[in-house]
Amino acid sequence: MEKVINILLNIGECELTKFSGDLSFYRHLLDLKVEGLKFHTLNGRGRILREVRKVFERVNRRCWPEGIRQALFRASRWSYLHPSNLKGMDLVVSHILFPYMAVERTPIIWSSQGISPSFYYDATGPFTQEDVVHLYNTFGSKASLLMIWTRSGCRNVQNLCSLRTPIKVLPPITNFQPVDENSRKLQPKQAACQILFVGRDPSRKGLFDVLEAYRWLLAKGIDLAFDAVSRLTPAQERELGSIRGVTLYTGITDALVAELMERADVLVLPTYAETYGFVLIEAMARGCALITSDYEPLNELVVEGENGFVVRPGDVERMAERLEELVLHPHLINRFKENSLRKYRDEFSSERLIPQYVNMFSEVVEQRLPRISRKERE
Repeated sequence: MEKVINILLNIGECELTKFSGDLSFYRHLLDLKVEGLKFHTLNGRGRILREVRKVFERVNRRCWPEGIRQALFRASRWSYLHPSNLKGMDLVVSHILFPYMAVERTPIIWSSQGISPSFYYDATGPFTQEDVVHLYNTFGSKASLLMIWTRSGCRNVQNLCSLRTPIKVLPPITNFQPVDENSRKLQPKQAACQILFVGRDPSRKGLFDVLEAYRWLLAKGIDLAFDAVSRLTPAQERELGSIRGVTLYTGITDALVAELMERADVLVLPTYAETYGFVLIEAMARGCALITSDYEPLNELVVEGENGFVVRPGDVERMAERLEELVLHPHLINRFKENSLRKYRDEFSSERLIPQYVNMFSEVVEQRLPRISRKERE
């Protein structure tokens, strides 16, 4: 009988109440049914530091000297694992947080998006890119493997950090079911081109830029409708309600979001700061054409002229031009939609990624991964 690899995910089941954001990576892993792999979550004991780290994050939203700020940042990303959680485990997989395990020798895969461009940290705060580099240099050498989600995030780790820990570039596994063009039942479209925005933070994700571009196109007589999934203030909700063809959705289910994606022609995400963009991956699986911001790693996911367009954050005029181009050339939308679905199946589907994950887990457990030389990093 094939040996089962028991994998501890550094998260409690109670923390996975929402199937969105980076933590959905854990949920997708838990939903995998792969022979030879068994995933476990924490049993709730020894979780003090996981709660205390939130206090460190809040405290750090003040102006501190660099040394204090970096110490608080490390404390906010350190997670204690009780020995009872590690019994019978062959491997620990932890995303973002680094597990402290005292003298245990269980191998660790530390998963992250890698290091983002410096403007991301300037926009989101309170930590700088230098703080993140210090974090990787502190914890990275303690891991058996760094699993980085994007090529650009990996490149930044290699260029900015002094690490020889093996690195694997592998997208987060997802269980989005690709749309079946022959059997899907769509909600009726409200216009010739149906636009969709999905993002809980409307300012950072660029919702108001999309609305401005949408207004410009309406004024030119372009036939559009716009669905927005977000969280707004009452005043902002009233403003959206006054714009023709705009429908706001708040607090809706993941299933309804998927239905809106399947109906949409174009998903627009002109975000000012993003480390990955799960919503873009899901929209690919639903067969959407895409418009997003032109910076790494988003322009790895949306390839200009292949499955969508990329624009500079804040360039509303260019976004409006790109949307108009899509409306006036329906064949271009259709090509982007087909390419999005193909890209998802070729690069991000669970069928494509599962063998790579199985191989990665097996190699870490058997400690067969080579160190990365300085020459390779350069």
